Amino acid sequence: MFIDKLRERLPGLKIIDLCPELSSENKYEVGGFAFIGFNNASFKNNNDTKRIAVNKQKQLKYIQQVVDRLGTDDVRKAFIFYHIPETDDPHIVLNFDKA
Repeated sequence: MFIDKLRERLPGLKIIDLCPELSSENKYEVGGFAFIGFNNASFKNNNDTKRIAVNKQKQLKYIQQVVDRLGTDDVRKAFIFYHIPETDDPHIVLNFDKA
């Protein structure tokens, strides 16, 4: 796993996995601010609608992990980090009319 290898190579630093596969508890909190990972890598379906059904349960699990991490009363603001930003490709958007 990448995080484990990173910890081995950087023993003097605290490395936190904000997107743990098996736990909904990992988050990093500082003074009411929570830093949370959201594994959304399976949400890009590459225009293949069959993948929606295949990934649905996994995606629901990842969404619930974020909800669980936000559920504590001491979190005033949360920063959610995720793999694939839900943004348009600027090249496609800006150059749409060009041949």
